[in-house]
Order: sequence, then C-alpha cells, then structure tokens
Amino acid sequence: MLRSDTTAFRATTSHHRDLAHTVLSTTYAQEKQWVDSARDVFPAGDLSDDAVTWIVATVDDEPAGVVRIHYAPPLHRYQEYGLESLGGDGHSGDGHSGDGHSDGSPSFGGAGVDAFIRDNDIAEIGRFAVLPAYRHRIRVVFWLMRMAGVDTLERGYSHYVTDVFEGEEHSPYNFHTRVLGFRPVATHEMGEMDCLHRRITLILNLKQAYRRLRKTKNRLYRFLAEGLSPQVRRQLSA
Repeated sequence: MLRSDTTAFRATTSHHRDLAHTVLSTTYAQEKQWVDSARDVFPAGDLSDDAVTWIVATVDDEPAGVVRIHYAPPLHRYQEYGLESLGGDGHSGDGHSGDGHSDGSPSFGGAGVDAFIRDNDIAEIGRFAVLPAYRHRIRVVFWLMRMAGVDTLERGYSHYVTDVFEGEEHSPYNFHTRVLGFRPVATHEMGEMDCLHRRITLILNLKQAYRRLRKTKNRLYRFLAEGLSPQVRRQLSA
C-alpha cells in the first residue's frame, strides 16, 4: 500500500481558503452546526491580515484539517464572557486543574487577565478542525501543530490561549492538556460559536511546552523540532 502524502502550509491564496472552507463547512457548519457559513469563520480579509495565520493540512492534496492563529486577539473579550476561575486550589468541580485567584476572580496562569496580557506575548490558537475521514491520522494533527508552532515561535510569541468545549465528542482537550501541556484556567458559557457546551479556557507557555516535549524525545517532539530554526531551538532551550 502506498503511503499517503500528508503536509500542511499557510493559507495565502483563494484556493487555499477554499480548501479550508471544505473542512470548516463539513465540520463546523454541517456536522456540529456551530456556524451558519464557513465563509464567516474564514473571511477573505484574513488572507491579507498579517495578524492572522490559517494553516491547512492536506492528504494527497485533498483538504484534511485547519487551525487558525490570531496574533492580535481581543483578549479583553474574555472578561466580557464572564470568566469563572477554576479556583485558587488549582482544581474545579469537574476534575480539571487550573490556576485562579483565591477571591475567584478570573486569572491566567495565576495572574489577572490584565497582568497576563501586559506581561506576555500571547497568540490565540483555535478554529481547529479535522475532517471525519482523517481523524484517525495523527500526522494530520502533527502537521497542523508543527506549522502553527513554527509560525508562532518564529514571530517570538511566548504563549497560546484557546478555548475548548467541555464534553464535546471531538474536543481536543485531552490532547491539549496531556500531550502538549495546556493548562485549564477558567470556564465561561458564552463565545463566538453557537454551541451549548461550556467553554474551558486553556493557556500554554510555549517554552515550557518545548522543554516538556524534549524530555520525552518522542516522535511528536522530533517532528515539531525539525521545523524550527536552530536559533529558535537555542532560544527555547536557554
């Protein structure tokens, strides 16, 4: 059996956007019914917006998955969502661990939202989707993570923030937390997607994640590290 050719790249053309729309339309609009139109999720203006990167994964040149990185996200929007800290003891009632202030105010990694935004270079990663036919192919996810990580680290960003849906069938929560090292810090009920599931806000310190994966020396680490320049690897190891 011939091995499938899997790869990923930054979306820069209308054709790339069409590939992404195939994934988003099938998953977000038809399967999940979180949006009315995939065109609204990935507007044409994103192609020329340097603050937004869309990564498209393909298998044998057919669309397979997407992810978006936003380098100027409206992070104060999280305060408008009515964040509920996961608690100063590091645990929430559903067993998810996280950081919070003892007074129950929203916190990111032990710091208030304002302080976290002020003290770190934060990119929002999300709009993650993989077509049903390719969800068993871990290389699709690996390629999306590799290209997203390269793009983010080469720009000098220090953290990712993202939301996942609690209890959703295809939620990446376990992969994010157990494999990559994302930390759950808060929950909220509101968001941009039309979904009834509660949102869990996660943060990832990119340098800590790199060091954590390096200790494992597993294939994910080797695959991700291959895409980074020697300079970035040195900075992450310092």
